[in-house]
Amino acid sequence: MGRFKDATATLQTYLKSVKLPVPRVTGLLSLADAQIGMGALDDAQKSVDEALSLQPEGEWNGRARIKAGDILMKRAKLEEAAKVYESVGVMLDDPEVTPQALEKAMEAWKAAGRDDEAAKTLNKIKTRYPEYWQRKHTTP
Repeated sequence: MGRFKDATATLQTYLKSVKLPVPRVTGLLSLADAQIGMGALDDAQKSVDEALSLQPEGEWNGRARIKAGDILMKRAKLEEAAKVYESVGVMLDDPEVTPQALEKAMEAWKAAGRDDEAAKTLNKIKTRYPEYWQRKHTTP
């Protein structure tokens, strides 16, 4: 909705009371979204770093890595972002999170002018997650 400053304040209040790892990581990643929206990329990176420390593996780690890639994209570090997104595919095999990360990697490779890497990544998505790709790219 574009009210990033309000969202940031609300999420920071929420995070003061939440100590359990998964709800805290969820809050931190939402906070990182708001911080990215405000252009506070260093703060967003701190939120992502804390989320990664709370969830060193699994689905939430994958989601945090995607957010780290988003920050790199905002900083125009396209190849670095692509590598971070692709790291999700190496460490996690989740039917939703992994193909989302690989699709973002493909877009980052394209933006970096690395069409060869984008094509390889697209092939990974289509091979490993054909249902995801079909669902995502089927016209209604």
